[in-house]
Amino acid sequence: MQFRGTNSVNLLSLRHPDRIGTSTAPITIGDTYVFCKRSILGILLLGLLLSGCLDRERLNPLDPHNPESGGQPTGLSLSSDKNDVFITWDNIDSESVNGYKVWRKIEGEGDFSVIATLSKEMDNTVDVIPSYDTAYSYKVSAVTHSWESALSDPESIIPGPFNYWIADFGWGALSRISYDGAHILRRKYHYGPIALAIDKRSKSVWVADFFTYWVTKLTFDYDTLAAYDELLSPPIDLKVDERTGDVIVAAAGSSELIRLDASGRLVDVLPCKLTLTRNSRLALDPVGRVVWVAVRDSNTVLKISLTRPHSVMFYRGLAAPSSIAVMRNESVTWVATDSGIVAIDAGNNRVRFLDNSRIVDFAINHERKQVWLIADDRIRNQRRIHILVYQGGNWVVEESREYSQASKIRVNPGSEHPGILLYDAQEKRIVRLDRDWNEIGTLSGFSSQLDITIEQ
Repeated sequence: MQFRGTNSVNLLSLRHPDRIGTSTAPITIGDTYVFCKRSILGILLLGLLLSGCLDRERLNPLDPHNPESGGQPTGLSLSSDKNDVFITWDNIDSESVNGYKVWRKIEGEGDFSVIATLSKEMDNTVDVIPSYDTAYSYKVSAVTHSWESALSDPESIIPGPFNYWIADFGWGALSRISYDGAHILRRKYHYGPIALAIDKRSKSVWVADFFTYWVTKLTFDYDTLAAYDELLSPPIDLKVDERTGDVIVAAAGSSELIRLDASGRLVDVLPCKLTLTRNSRLALDPVGRVVWVAVRDSNTVLKISLTRPHSVMFYRGLAAPSSIAVMRNESVTWVATDSGIVAIDAGNNRVRFLDNSRIVDFAINHERKQVWLIADDRIRNQRRIHILVYQGGNWVVEESREYSQASKIRVNPGSEHPGILLYDAQEKRIVRLDRDWNEIGTLSGFSSQLDITIEQ
């Protein structure tokens, strides 16, 4: 740097060697006075002021250089039910914003177009969907007095006629998940949600809480409709009677089931004549008026009449029955065991399939007469998904493929919206697949102790 005056002198050469950069005494260079510390402080202050101004500008959410917003609306989120897509975003706190535009793109139908123009107070809207199993993508822009912001980052959703519910015992969470398996519609934390059952009659869900000994009936918006808190041991499973709305509850350490009505009042008890353990599971046959109980630790399945509660039939010698379900239209009860899956027909005959496999989990599509299974194949030494179908009077394996990480499976109901929901134990995520095994949605952050049911 060159200084004005009669001489040109290196500034550092005039400072005391022990006080470089700290002197407050004026230094004379010709007729020019330089105040070292004050000059440095002045430059720093000016820099801070300029930086502060720039930072204030960058705090404008519509500034394209804003590091958080990029000058576009943020927080775009989607959810859906059988008729609508619900769209929300972060409202922008700026006087210059006049309103918002919502843009939509339907898979296979061109580019984004505006579907709604809304006032500045709005941060949500509803889109009525014309069809299911189609990807809908959305963006939002902010409109000012003179210009329009950049479009937000897109979000997509595939709506359908039902959603999924997941009781995550490990994390103590109760979640309602979208049809495509990619969005959390709502989440609530319980102490120990271990089992779920949907009541289609009242559009509600029963939840069994292992730690509080409560069973609670909730609306799909999580409002409490009924509760029962007089269990003497922890509930482990429950099923809803779709004909009456009653709920059957099994509790660990008990030798009887309890039956509650739709309002949570005790109706009666059903003797099991066998002590249930934490690994016991229920199935309900509303047509045959029978409740089934798989007691894994006793290698036994029980069949209890709902009309004659003291009538109990035992099926012994099953290899660690872990889950059980009834295919209503065929009057067949399926039992997952460590030596294949067992079918028990109306005449109490047993037939075993895949006897070289341990059945990890299974689910039924009643209309298609399909049983979807996750099985550990001992011969191939691999985990596979099989599909059993009823053909020509026999059950046969229609399809099979390897899926080493799957530990839970639910198959979509009906015949118009095929697909499955899996739990990937390795990645700790749920995975939604269409009928062609294409992944259409996924969500992470679950434990391995899940109960999954379908809201219809």
